[in-house]
Amino acid sequence: MKIALVHSSLPTFVKADRDLLRRDHQVHSIDFRWSTPSIIATLRAVQVCDLLFAWFAGQHSFLATMWARALGKPIVVAAADYDLADEPWFGYGSMRGGVRARMNNLIFRAADLVLVPSAFSRDLALRNTVLRNNPGKVRLVPLGFDWTAPPCASRTRALVTVGGLSPENWVRKGLREFVALSKRVEET
Repeated sequence: MKIALVHSSLPTFVKADRDLLRRDHQVHSIDFRWSTPSIIATLRAVQVCDLLFAWFAGQHSFLATMWARALGKPIVVAAADYDLADEPWFGYGSMRGGVRARMNNLIFRAADLVLVPSAFSRDLALRNTVLRNNPGKVRLVPLGFDWTAPPCASRTRALVTVGGLSPENWVRKGLREFVALSKRVEET
């Protein structure tokens, strides 16, 4: 199968999915930018593909999704919480209204399948997007990754979290609570 994979950057999880798809399929990876060469390459890739796979909904996947829909190609969108959230109290989520919300809803409406990483994400999709009208499009596919435990010299118990340090992540990622709770677990 020929798959056009559209994304806005190439983090390790997108590379991992691209490489998994390449095991059995011909994958054209599109790091989309709103430039003439990128637009032309995207239109060509979608025209010859059998399937469009978009990593995240947004302006980077809008053109490819609308072109794929016009050509009758199947569309799969891997959505995450930012694509689905409407959290005005801390300025988070594409579904807070305006152009982003309309664009994402057009993408979700055009998609044949929307993959979400958790039950929480599925609830966001069904609460905040047009997917509430077609819940059968939403499929839960938990995130997976290769992980090898690092060698430890001691048997000390530890709590660890990973996330970018920014004011919004103190709330969004629960870092504030993590720090507060870690002080209460003295043996760790």
